[in-house]
Amino acid sequence: MSALAKLIDFTTGLEKNKIYYRLEKSDNAIVVAIAIPGERWDARFLLDGSIELEKFLSDGEVADVTDELEKLLERAIREIDTARDRSWQEAPDA
Repeated sequence: MSALAKLIDFTTGLEKNKIYYRLEKSDNAIVVAIAIPGERWDARFLLDGSIELEKFLSDGEVADVTDELEKLLERAIREIDTARDRSWQEAPDA
């Protein structure tokens, strides 16, 4: 079965069961982002026909929102800065 056929079969199953999903595209894959209560899954259908699945599970704990939002923002800024620095280092000289 081709990667496209697998993707179509999978999303058809999600739709039949009324499971919300969103399609995203990366350089080498179509990502099916699935949200169900307490979990988020990313199923990656890769160009080479393979499939990867990453699951994000909640432990059900409710954190102090203010602290967690600040930590999330700080981490996101660090990650963006790191990626930006890497792209500048890898950019060809003009």
